[in-house]
Amino acid sequence: MRRPWGALLLGALLCAHGLASSPECACGRSHFTCAVSALGECTCIPAQWQCDGDNDCGDHSDEDGCMLPTCSPLDFHCDNGKCIRRSWVCDGDNDCEDDSDEQDCPPRECEEDEFPCQNGYCIRSLWHCDGDNDCGDNSDEQCDMRKCSDKEFRCSDGSCIAEHWYCDGDTDCKDGSDEESCPSAVPAPPCSLEEFQCAYGRCILDIYHCDGDDDCGDWSDESDCSSHQPCRSGEFMCDSGLCINAGWRCDGDTDCDDQSDERNCTTSVCTAEQFRCRSGRCVRLSWRCDGEDDCADNSDEENCENTGSPQCASDQFLCWNGRCIGHRKLCNGVNDCGDNSDESPQQNCRPRTGEENCNVNNGGCSQKCQMVRGAVQCTCHTGYRLTEDGRACQDVNECAEEGYCSQGCTNSEGAFQCWCEAGYELRPDRRSCKALGPEPVLLFANRIDIRQVLPHRSEYTLLLNNLENAIALDFHHRHELVFWSDVTLDRILRANLNGSNVEEVVSTGLESPGGLAVDWVHDKLYWTDSGTSRIEVANLDGAHRKVLLWQNLEKPRAIALHPMEGTIYWTDWGNTPRIEASSMDGSGRRIVADTHLFWPNGLTIDYAGRRMYWVDAKHHVIERANLDGSHRKAVISQGLPHPFAITVFEDSLYWTDWHTKSINSANKFTGKNQEIIRNKLHFPMDIHTLHPQRQPAGKNRCGDNNGGCSHLCLPSGQNYTCACPTGFRKISSHACAQRWTSVGSASTQRTCPTTSSHWLMCAVLWPLTGTPGMTTCTGQTSALIPSAGPSGMEPGRRW
Repeated sequence: MRRPWGALLLGALLCAHGLASSPECACGRSHFTCAVSALGECTCIPAQWQCDGDNDCGDHSDEDGCMLPTCSPLDFHCDNGKCIRRSWVCDGDNDCEDDSDEQDCPPRECEEDEFPCQNGYCIRSLWHCDGDNDCGDNSDEQCDMRKCSDKEFRCSDGSCIAEHWYCDGDTDCKDGSDEESCPSAVPAPPCSLEEFQCAYGRCILDIYHCDGDDDCGDWSDESDCSSHQPCRSGEFMCDSGLCINAGWRCDGDTDCDDQSDERNCTTSVCTAEQFRCRSGRCVRLSWRCDGEDDCADNSDEENCENTGSPQCASDQFLCWNGRCIGHRKLCNGVNDCGDNSDESPQQNCRPRTGEENCNVNNGGCSQKCQMVRGAVQCTCHTGYRLTEDGRACQDVNECAEEGYCSQGCTNSEGAFQCWCEAGYELRPDRRSCKALGPEPVLLFANRIDIRQVLPHRSEYTLLLNNLENAIALDFHHRHELVFWSDVTLDRILRANLNGSNVEEVVSTGLESPGGLAVDWVHDKLYWTDSGTSRIEVANLDGAHRKVLLWQNLEKPRAIALHPMEGTIYWTDWGNTPRIEASSMDGSGRRIVADTHLFWPNGLTIDYAGRRMYWVDAKHHVIERANLDGSHRKAVISQGLPHPFAITVFEDSLYWTDWHTKSINSANKFTGKNQEIIRNKLHFPMDIHTLHPQRQPAGKNRCGDNNGGCSHLCLPSGQNYTCACPTGFRKISSHACAQRWTSVGSASTQRTCPTTSSHWLMCAVLWPLTGTPGMTTCTGQTSALIPSAGPSGMEPGRRW
């Protein structure tokens, strides 16, 4: 708002008084003298900046009493003198930069497909009551509780859950109201003779009792076992039978499910290659004094010799005493460092004279000049900052600041503009992006079932139940399918996204399929198996199965795909933990990260942000990096007891945690705004965001004819590769043929001469097994190999 004429006259008198009493305010003919501050300080600006519509003085004195420029009849005259298009008035944007174009505006009429916010903004109607504060004043989220269906139970907080979850012993309502005022517990029905009863009443097949796997979900099927499967060399056996890395014994972290790895520990259990933290935890010795708090109590960074020079930010000056000060304080006549190094002749500071002021060459400033404590101080317009010399101004690259824009950012001189990828739209804040389409849903495996939860409302529904041990999962949005692996059944299964039509996809040759990923562009299924130490690929129905990678793999776990770039990413938490990548045909393998990793469990790709995120359960951290592994940074390094899986959507991360039995969220840039989405879960495992923008459209390199390939067409670099399933060989660039003799039907039998030097190798898809003296293959075999035991094919070995 403009000042009244009385105030202008008073201000002019004050300025004149300052000019008369303070010789510092003599700015000269080529400069304008701003109003004297309460401290007696004045500011001089170039004369051409007066009445230009910008508040250069900081108190508007350079714009007071100005003849306002004449705007064209098609323009609107802002209070600050700026002219803008009349069509921009009352459009919700501050185009004048003093908000005068948005004052006294009538309520804006929104379109039929828009929701009117109380602050005058209009947003898409489908954003109303979706859990996001899209209006900015939260008026779009003032919603009544939705009505629960006849088959649902309403929690006290208004959320709805399945009716049969009421008083089932599990806390399904976030406020626990589904387990309040329950009738006396009814004893669980007894299990059959072929089953084992878990501690909480669930029945599993008796053959799963004491097999080393947590089939019950609470390890009760592995307790009180007379013997366990022996752990391998370099592993420690927990009391429950679980095998963990021997180096994790007595390291301060509870890695065993029963905490037996941290019992009866002495104070000298760290190896020669480890450093003992103050808490008793052991970390790698190479992490000592590396600048990172690996101990979580900073004891690995204490008493370190400072071998390098201290560093200051790019816009700061390093004092001799190690202190950092802003460059604008350099040579300002004040001992800001405390050791006077900022005013030293070595900094080429000019001797102070009584004549120095902004009148002489604008004080050497490229933009604004003001007198502070008798010295020249340069400042810059919005969108600029001072360079190291404290005189010149340079453009501020807002796009270089991570998270300044949600996705895309275009920098220009003194300004910037945020933009969104296809499928997203800028929110009213003009910086963050919102995905177009339905409300996002978190899809997660809970061992005994698969559930869906709304991240902003904490409401969840059951998708599939009565499962054995669901660990990994993924979905195909276009085909409306969900895939999951069961490490008890050693199967990969799929179903419709509504939970119907459950069917097996892979039923043989699996040992511990802990990672699963769907290629929604080329319709392929990839998975990791830490038991067989392999990464495999097949069609979505399990056909044309191929072992893609097997060399130098130890414990492959998480897997993520980037079909648009034709790339696979996976984690390996073996003895040499690492994150690797390759083309989707297995070529071009490369290491993405192999330092400061212990137990990299979860992995996800942010396609719009072009980054990857992963969790390390042993290091208790969530990290991110560019897709090539560069610009690696820890996002969250505290409050992560045992993170397992992670997914990303818009500006949020979501992850599961074994110890807290919860699903959590945080800002993907800062790690702040942490929130518990759901807790008191059974055993949350893998997690994905179910939304079409998590599977964006991409070019199918194989086209409509499978690339002309007879079997598998796999993306490779910028092209594709025709690949053969396991047991087949290439007979041309695009065709494959069986490598082994086909057995035929299940009733077919083949025999070999009964000699001591020949035996049959029977193949049931995978793995291949052979026994000396075996002369007949029966059952569901698909191939046989007469063998005299050539090199590398020992009896009983798997290939």
